[in-house]
Amino acid sequence: MSSSPSSTESAVSTSASSPPPAAPAPLAPPTPEVVAKRKRKLQAPAPCWGQELCPNLVCPVVSGGKGAFREHFCERCRLEDLSVVTSRVYLPIIEVPPNSRTTGFWNEEPARPARCARIWWPAHRVCNQTSDSVGPRLVILRDDFATPPPGLVSITSLLPSLGGRVVFRVSRTLTPVSWLPSTLAAELTAGQLRQLTAAPPPP
Repeated sequence: MSSSPSSTESAVSTSASSPPPAAPAPLAPPTPEVVAKRKRKLQAPAPCWGQELCPNLVCPVVSGGKGAFREHFCERCRLEDLSVVTSRVYLPIIEVPPNSRTTGFWNEEPARPARCARIWWPAHRVCNQTSDSVGPRLVILRDDFATPPPGLVSITSLLPSLGGRVVFRVSRTLTPVSWLPSTLAAELTAGQLRQLTAAPPPP
């Protein structure tokens, strides 16, 4: 049985005059306890990266989180220079993996067998690599190696005048205070270049 015109018009009129659905209620702001908990999580105390670089230093802890590079160093390390023995500082001649954004100061990867074709990188930090850096890109190894990984040339053999240490300053990256010419790679000897084809050291 079909509806009469009057009943249909009444239904349409009632639907048109109905108010729109109510908007969902706004979320309540977090309580002070929740805000404090989130802040503690983002700024959990972490070791100063200056102490990670120079184990002989005794530094206060700093706020963690994903802040700028400088914020991972204590105030003293930001203001004073950091000295690293030249035996741990190298000039890369091959493409270097970028610094990790998810770990601490050192870039570390699982040990790989010596037969692996890809070069295994020990714990290291790439520095003087930002767009405003002057001079060559450098790699600092956490540990001393009798034979460095292929593709890395010792700064000591290139610049013996450094006196056994390279001094760095904290900025957007670690910047060497000593002047290092950008042409260092062109000054390599044939013997130094041969280490590029050497087998990777065992992990």
